[in-house]
Amino acid sequence: MEPFVFFGGKGGVGKTTVSCAYAYRCATEGVRTLVVSTDPAHSVSDVFDQSFGDEPRSVKGVDGLDAMEIDPEDEMQRHLDEIRESLSEQVSAAMVSEINRQLEMSHGTPGAYESALFDAFVDVMREESEPYDRVVFDTAPTGSTLRLLGLPEFLGDWIERLVYKRKQSIDLFEKAAIGDMEPRRLLEGDPVIERLQRRKEFFEYAGETMRTEAAFFLVFNPDQLSVNETARAIEGFTERDLSVRGLV
Repeated sequence: MEPFVFFGGKGGVGKTTVSCAYAYRCATEGVRTLVVSTDPAHSVSDVFDQSFGDEPRSVKGVDGLDAMEIDPEDEMQRHLDEIRESLSEQVSAAMVSEINRQLEMSHGTPGAYESALFDAFVDVMREESEPYDRVVFDTAPTGSTLRLLGLPEFLGDWIERLVYKRKQSIDLFEKAAIGDMEPRRLLEGDPVIERLQRRKEFFEYAGETMRTEAAFFLVFNPDQLSVNETARAIEGFTERDLSVRGLV
C-alpha cells in the first residue's frame, strides 16, 4: 500500500470510523501510522476518547499509532496570515491596508477553504510523514481542491512571463540610472519571483506525490444520490490521473 491513504465522502457517511479503523489495523500489524483529520467536529478525538491537536500525539493503548486534528478554520486563518505577511514585506506601506481589506474579504470566498486545506494536506505529507510508514487522512481532497493540481503548468508559464518582464524593468532602470545611482532592483533574489517559484514547486510536489504515492478510497451510503455523487467524484479523480483504489 502507498504511504499516503485518503478516505473521502460526504459528511456523516462514516469516513472517520473507517479511517480510524484502518489506521488501527495498520498499527496493530506493525506499520507505524499517523491518522490525520480535517473534520472541524474533531471526531477522531471521539473515536479514541482522547483529545488531539495540530501536532501528532500517541494514541493511548495502541502502539505505533499517532493522531492529529487540523482545524480547517485555524488553517485558513494561518494561510491568510502568511500571505498577508509575505505581501506586506513587498509593497509600499500605503498598500498594506488595502491588502488587509482584500484578504479579509477573501476569507469567505469560494476556494479559500479548499486552498487552505490543500496546503494542510501537503504540509503533512512533506513535514510530518518522515517518522511514519503510512499516513491516513480522514478526508480526501474534493474535486475543487484537486483542480489546484493543475496550477504548476499555469504557474510555470506565468513565472516565465514575469521573469521576462522583470528583466526588462531592470534593464530600463539601469539605463535610466544617473551618476552614482545603483539599480535598486535585482532579478537574482527577487522576492516576488522566489515566492512564485516556491509555490510552483509546492504544487509540483503535491501532484507527483498524490499520483504516485497516494491511494484514495471513497465512503458512501447505499442510496442513489450517494452513488451518483460518488460516481462523479471518481470521474473527477480519473481526470487528474488519480485512481480510486476502492469503495466502502
